[in-house]
Amino acid sequence: MNKTGQKSRVSFKMIVVASAAVLMMLLAGCVPWGELVSNAWDQVPETVSAEGRTYRTGFYSDDLWPVNLEHSEEKYEIDGVTYYPVEVGGFDCLHAPHTGGTTNGTLYCLDSQWEEAKEHYADPENFSYYCEITPPWIAGTEKSDIHRIDDMDPEMFDALGNWSEKRNDPFDAVEQTLGDIQEADPIYLPSIPEFYCLFFYKQSNDGCFVTFQGDKFSIIDGKLYYIRYYSGKEELLHVIEVPEETASYFIDLVHSLDSPYHLE
Repeated sequence: MNKTGQKSRVSFKMIVVASAAVLMMLLAGCVPWGELVSNAWDQVPETVSAEGRTYRTGFYSDDLWPVNLEHSEEKYEIDGVTYYPVEVGGFDCLHAPHTGGTTNGTLYCLDSQWEEAKEHYADPENFSYYCEITPPWIAGTEKSDIHRIDDMDPEMFDALGNWSEKRNDPFDAVEQTLGDIQEADPIYLPSIPEFYCLFFYKQSNDGCFVTFQGDKFSIIDGKLYYIRYYSGKEELLHVIEVPEETASYFIDLVHSLDSPYHLE
């Protein structure tokens, strides 16, 4: 056997042993899955220094994802992590694309601009709000009907996001794979005459941040539901009814839109 084959076999054995050790810790309750994933993924420094300048993270909320960032060839290698200088909304930042709690990485703002940047991205006036209406499961296609909501109530938007976040963690691989449907009620999809998905999200006016666009909602028989899970084999929607006060606001909002899709 050549050396490459020996290394591959040894590496595979190490992966198996490590996986077994992790599984044993999980089964024994020594390390919760969420904590294990968090420790492996979220351990990033709060500050980074490059060329004598200090950068600090935490200037934007956890529900915002960095997007549309353009990297030049310039980069810094610091403690095994790659950082790229980027301009975000007029602020000098560093982007570490392979760290943090999302696949979009982590942004650091120049320390002298940090307070101004934090205030900027905490102001609802610096964001645009959207509602996307689609036939089932085809979001982001030419059939999507997207509306900018100029009079969105930011507090109601946050209320819906905070409520749905408790029922779906988009970064929890186990939850996404297994599907926690214990608290959801089933609805037989073919019994619904017309069914459409609703997605509510906001994007910073500079185009550098967006909220999660994967939470699916639907208006069925005059009620707003969060779609927790869909069973294609049984054709069942597993849904959770949105609290009445929040639901009423978004139902009225959707009904006010001039959409080609018939929403009841």
